[in-house]
Amino acid sequence: MLHEGKEYVIRTTNKVTGTIYYNCCHFRQGCLAKLISKREHVRARGEHNCENLLSKQVVDVRCGMLQQLQRAALESASEAPSMVWERVRSALNNLHKGSTLNAI
Repeated sequence: MLHEGKEYVIRTTNKVTGTIYYNCCHFRQGCLAKLISKREHVRARGEHNCENLLSKQVVDVRCGMLQQLQRAALESASEAPSMVWERVRSALNNLHKGSTLNAI
């Protein structure tokens, strides 16, 4: 749902009353804004703080990671691949402090 230029996603629906509850689409990053919609009435709750939470620039560093991994693997062929990966990952985390994902 688009409301006042902001995008919201459905959190839950009360089938008895017909009320639909929405969260800001950036709720996983910590945005507190919510909407409550019943028929044609929409009520906003909470303030958007997602502008401060989102990174200004997203950079895809997969190619650079691959090159660094290949270089590190060739330089230390006797080292276990998991150790090479950990060393390269730590170096990338240090290079991009505070703005990296730690999914792997």
